[in-house]
Amino acid sequence: IIHHLIIGDGLNPAIIFKSLSKLYKYILLEYPLSDDPMVELLTKKRNEYITWGWENNHEIEAKKYFQIEEHKKLSETRRIFILIRK
Repeated sequence: IIHHLIIGDGLNPAIIFKSLSKLYKYILLEYPLSDDPMVELLTKKRNEYITWGWENNHEIEAKKYFQIEEHKKLSETRRIFILIRK
């Protein structure tokens, strides 16, 4: 649901990861890539430029609060990450 919170609701990724770190020790994060159909749909609905990308954006924020324990490819456009609070 992270893409709904960031793109759809306009929440700041830094606030999301900080809040999650206060609530949970372990996070199972499903992350859609920029070419995922839902990300494309939400971005078009928003009708403004949204920076979306794991390596150069959201990973940086996640690593401030979590260690990335593992990641796997779910599909061509989706990845899953296991995050452990620092």
